[in-house]
Amino acid sequence: MNIVGPPLCKVAIVPSDFPEWNMNQALAVFRPVNSVLNEYLYLVLAEGSAIRKIATVGTAGQENISLTQSRDLLLPLFPVEEQKAIVEKVNQLLSNCDVLEQEIKASKTNAEKLIQTVLSELLGEETLISVKKTFIKKEKKMSSREIIYNNETLLWDLIDLVKEYKKIHAEDLWKMSKYPKDIDAYYAELKKQIEEEKSIKEVPNDKGYLELA
Repeated sequence: MNIVGPPLCKVAIVPSDFPEWNMNQALAVFRPVNSVLNEYLYLVLAEGSAIRKIATVGTAGQENISLTQSRDLLLPLFPVEEQKAIVEKVNQLLSNCDVLEQEIKASKTNAEKLIQTVLSELLGEETLISVKKTFIKKEKKMSSREIIYNNETLLWDLIDLVKEYKKIHAEDLWKMSKYPKDIDAYYAELKKQIEEEKSIKEVPNDKGYLELA
């Protein structure tokens, strides 16, 4: 465990790849003994409750924990079978988190693709090409346009959002509309406003942006 910060109390399990390892004074070694699993010890230290209960020392924003404080740490200890159950449960939860993270990334990608499809159907193939270029530039430059997202104008009607911002990108309009999680409903309402109500239109020479008709 790292006892000199920042970062303070970063924890790792030393692998058995080599018979010996070198370390410096910024680290403290915790050796599991008496039926303590190294995975369980790692989780307890990484959770950090025991560390937060002790007073750190240091200057100029550098917090330190002494070896004496490290030796005196009070850590919860359970029977081996319970330790195994805790480790298994935590690993399962972490695995679920990894799956959720991948699902979120996939959902974001699908949402971007849906937005491109909607714009293509509503405003033509040129808009689709323009939006694709926007996403490509966004990956290279973080953002190729100013993103509009205001917590005070969330879940508004499309027409009210366009009135408020005068000119707004179709993606931003969707994310602040009443349909941030329902692309089909957003598409239906936007199509209605453009084709039937004729209240919203594409900004000339500014592909992907919408304004009042």
